[in-house]
Amino acid sequence: MVEHREPRLHQPKRWWIVGAEVVLAVVFVLIAVWAWRRGIVPMEYPRQNGAPFQLERHQGQWWLLSVALCTASGLLLMDAVRQALLAKRGKFEPVELTD
Repeated sequence: MVEHREPRLHQPKRWWIVGAEVVLAVVFVLIAVWAWRRGIVPMEYPRQNGAPFQLERHQGQWWLLSVALCTASGLLLMDAVRQALLAKRGKFEPVELTD
């Protein structure tokens, strides 16, 4: 006799979760690049003689946002790989009962 149980690992919705996580990770990386570039502010100070003094000011809050978004993106990609493996390999196998 074979007992059929509900499949717990192999669920078609896992592929939708994989797609959503990959898209969200790409969006996070794009926002992180934008935030990183926004964290660098070029400045010029005039001099009495010669070319103006140029420097770059670094704003930490934008870089912190960028690093946090990249970290979240990496976690999303790792979970997407896990979800894909569960969706592909987590097939349902019937269990035979012995009397």
